[in-house]
Amino acid sequence: DWSSDVCSSDLLIAKENKLHENTEIAKAAVKAAAKAAKAAGVNKGDDAAYQAAVAKMKQAREVAFTDMSKVRHDVAVAKAPIVAESVIAALESEEKLIVFAHHRDVISTIIDETTAGKDAPITADQIVTITGDTSTADRQKAVERFQTDPNCRLFVGSITAAGVGLTLTKASHVIFAELDWVPGNISQAEDRAHRIGQTESVLIQHYVLDGSIDAKIAKTIVEKQNNIDQATNYKSYESAEEYNAALNDADDEVELEIEAKAVAPAVPAQAPAVTVNFPPPMVQSQS
Repeated sequence: DWSSDVCSSDLLIAKENKLHENTEIAKAAVKAAAKAAKAAGVNKGDDAAYQAAVAKMKQAREVAFTDMSKVRHDVAVAKAPIVAESVIAALESEEKLIVFAHHRDVISTIIDETTAGKDAPITADQIVTITGDTSTADRQKAVERFQTDPNCRLFVGSITAAGVGLTLTKASHVIFAELDWVPGNISQAEDRAHRIGQTESVLIQHYVLDGSIDAKIAKTIVEKQNNIDQATNYKSYESAEEYNAALNDADDEVELEIEAKAVAPAVPAQAPAVTVNFPPPMVQSQS
């Protein structure tokens, strides 16, 4: 019921933020120990205490990444049915739509929810999917069908598997059900609809739970968007090489800021983005 939905969402967000807080405390302590060991060893690379501190710091990062990945998966699964509702709403007014996610069960949930019931806007045979398990030949068939078949209305793909090298210009609306650790991966996925042949303005939406770490980072990067766009305005550069170099520098700047916060990035630096927050009451509980 509604109260259990709120509870489930609140618990996930609280768990995510607490995990991040504990991770930052642990990383700070390990970094301090490594710095002290290095100072004590007079910067000797073979100092045993320093090497042990560095190894401990690497181990802490690996544990933190594993734990954060788990809770991010839980958050993505919790919001998947609501993302599906947004997909259904979009398909009522648009001919074609692109959806990106990361986890297989999130992709499956979105497809199942979108095609469920007699009132579903599309059927399963109107969807093409590309994941890490999709062969090269089937990838090409999926893209060609999406681009040429009017009856094929929904493309659902993995951010990493379908985010590079594909042309998906028959859609001008892209929804991200999940966010990636690397800003460049999101940017690459967005560019699938921005390629040559696109005749419409492209709407990009990233769905995040209100109050989550991703929502906070999304807000931070969106606030930087105008400054980055201005800095990389191609009209102010004398050559394509100079422009591309500035674009890469801007992207690196965002990645460094995100890394300093030790949380996952939400919005890429180079493309206009719309961040859609889901308030906790809208999250569906998962049994």
